[in-house]
Amino acid sequence: MKVINLDPSAMIEARIELANKYLKEGKELIDKDPPVQASEKLYKAAEECVKALAQYYDLKNILGRVNERGGRWTVTELEKAVEAISERLGDWFGGEAWDRAWALHVWGDFTRQS
Repeated sequence: MKVINLDPSAMIEARIELANKYLKEGKELIDKDPPVQASEKLYKAAEECVKALAQYYDLKNILGRVNERGGRWTVTELEKAVEAISERLGDWFGGEAWDRAWALHVWGDFTRQS
């Protein structure tokens, strides 16, 4: 997104649209095989929300490191963004919402783990 030089509010809006797209795709894949695809789409929706909120709250220290890598986010920046956003929105954001999204990403299809 940085490459096309969107202003911050347009970037936030684009991330929200992308999150909605991933959410819709994830919901459509829930009952299909393999469920791991649904898990990944739902995680990507959560990830885009974190990125949009990091931009909305103008988390300069995190966004600065992301920009140094050409807009690429690492797990470290995502986790730091979640912590900073949780301070503003409440512990539910990191302790419940992000933890569940991360579990979808790491474990994918829980039924295949047993």
